Amino acid sequence: MEETTCFFTGHRRLPETMMAPLAGGLGDALEVRIDEGYREFISGGALGFDLLAARQVIAARERHPEISLVMALPAEGYERRWNLSQREVLQQVLMEADRVLWLAPFYTEGCMLARNRYMADHSSYCIAYLVRGTGGTAYTVRYAMERGIQVLNLAERVTHAFSGS
Repeated sequence: MEETTCFFTGHRRLPETMMAPLAGGLGDALEVRIDEGYREFISGGALGFDLLAARQVIAARERHPEISLVMALPAEGYERRWNLSQREVLQQVLMEADRVLWLAPFYTEGCMLARNRYMADHSSYCIAYLVRGTGGTAYTVRYAMERGIQVLNLAERVTHAFSGS
């Protein structure tokens, strides 16, 4: 476990109405982690929350050049079914990343979960966007908690802020 490393996990489909509040919540959470001494941030490169988080790290790096973005990707070609604009966003993020890790040479049934375990195994903090108890994000949050990793679930904070409650 890396004491100054934080990873992200979240859902691929994000409601459009939540994008701005979620980006703001991510930015705030990043500033707190940076103030606490976190220097490396790992994104798994999935659509939705992962890429949003990676872009927030890139933006924060302008103010904090001491931080780095690591893209831990499940397998070469995992993005083949994405549309052109989605692949372009990924390519832009990969060009801005400090390090890109391809965790498998080709896509297999378990490569996404292996990527998620890798991120948790190499981190001491997790920033998540979890709204349902099933699927890869729920699995990853449970795995992180079982390993004693502190998890901040932005869904709890952002939903309350957005709804005004």
